[in-house]
Amino acid sequence: MKKVKEVTCDVRGFREESIEHRYMTLLQEIKMTDGYRNKMKQAFRNTVPDENG
Repeated sequence: MKKVKEVTCDVRGFREESIEHRYMTLLQEIKMTDGYRNKMKQAFRNTVPDENG
């Protein structure tokens, strides 16, 4: 029988709830930013090819 070396991980973990909460906060911040919708529309127009072209 082969002996398996035990490996430990020292990386800090994150709770799923913490990640979800931060994501919801980020979405609210984006929503409240003046001109965000226009910036997104412009970025979309610059990125996505025109259907007619």
